[in-house]
Amino acid sequence: MKSRLLSVISVGIFLFGMLTTANAALVSRLGGQAVYDTDLNITWLRNSNLARSNTFGVAGIDYDGGMSWYTANSWINSMNTSGGYGHLGYSEWRLPIISELSHLSNDEGIYWDDPSPPMMLHPDWIDYWSNTEYTPDTNKAWTYGFDLGGLSFHDKNMSMLVWPVLSGDVSAVPVPSAVWLCGSGLLGLVGMARRKKVA
Repeated sequence: MKSRLLSVISVGIFLFGMLTTANAALVSRLGGQAVYDTDLNITWLRNSNLARSNTFGVAGIDYDGGMSWYTANSWINSMNTSGGYGHLGYSEWRLPIISELSHLSNDEGIYWDDPSPPMMLHPDWIDYWSNTEYTPDTNKAWTYGFDLGGLSFHDKNMSMLVWPVLSGDVSAVPVPSAVWLCGSGLLGLVGMARRKKVA
């Protein structure tokens, strides 16, 4: 009896681990308008150059969507207050840190000239701003170019693109729900094991 109960508990723990451990992937979110990165637990806007088509009323944005680092921060702030709820209903958009940008090409294989990149994420060939300042000279910030997969730093007044990101998963299943589901499954398995013993 004890060995059977231990087997049932072991299987339950294994299944719980399977439920809570996701494979690294890019997953579509918000009806295809965003992409969740399971490696970094962040959500990217699918449109890698939204500023080209939507300035959110911010001046100083070039026809190709390029802007200074300072304008990029103003644009993100306007994006977060758009319509009173923020773009796509979220008000926590931000500039990515440099390691998040480099992760897309180094780990996810996303480059500007790929005809069919993962999740159809098409970055432009122009460098993208990060929120990471260049420590030796805070008049500069780190950028990432998807053309050659390169890190660089530029004066904050130069014109670069912006690819907004959110921390976390925009459609995450709350952990308590998963725990309750797994717990009720374990109780059911234990109950079945006890029923078989009595019969």
